[in-house]
Amino acid sequence: MHTSPSRISGITEFLTRHHTLIGAYLLTWWFLDILLTIRYDHLFQLLWFCDFIFPLVGVAFIYGSSMIATGVLSGALVAQTPWVVDFLTSRITGTPLLGLTSYMSQYGHGLRFWVEMNHLVIIPASILAVAAFGVSRHGHIVSWGVGGLMLLLSSLLSNPAENVNCLQHFCWASTTSIPHFPLVFSIGVLSLISLMNLTLFHFFGSPKKTSF
Repeated sequence: MHTSPSRISGITEFLTRHHTLIGAYLLTWWFLDILLTIRYDHLFQLLWFCDFIFPLVGVAFIYGSSMIATGVLSGALVAQTPWVVDFLTSRITGTPLLGLTSYMSQYGHGLRFWVEMNHLVIIPASILAVAAFGVSRHGHIVSWGVGGLMLLLSSLLSNPAENVNCLQHFCWASTTSIPHFPLVFSIGVLSLISLMNLTLFHFFGSPKKTSF
């Protein structure tokens, strides 16, 4: 179905007009997720990618920042896509493709399940943010800063047996034969994120508005 330019313009106008409210809503959602994680899980579960990146979508909306929005989208397209594909596969076929979302079954369809749907929101919300504020050439600064900090803290603070952020081996595998896997994995992920940022900027232009 063809989407008219006027309709797209109307969507972006709505997003820019209500960007603070949208950002506040996303941050409230994140805060609820944090409270539930603290209540029911170990604290190192807060080191997962989604818990790092989701609040930044809200911050991008509040400040109208193309750099943050681009950084989040670049990172999410690389790191969050496997979760999304696995979850949708499990919904359609009844069996997760990679097993990344098997844990979701323990939540039933209660509050925890719906709060965890923030995984599905990160990419679409980031797309809406860059639609409203533009694509920044410097989004990789956010991606590298947040991604590097996330991986460092995961390495230092989490239980290796929990394999937080797939830092010990690929999340869909039980072991790995790759030497120095945490270092190789970290460099690979950050490189892919940088490539994604360059690709987004190449095809979708420059920022319309940015605060930093």
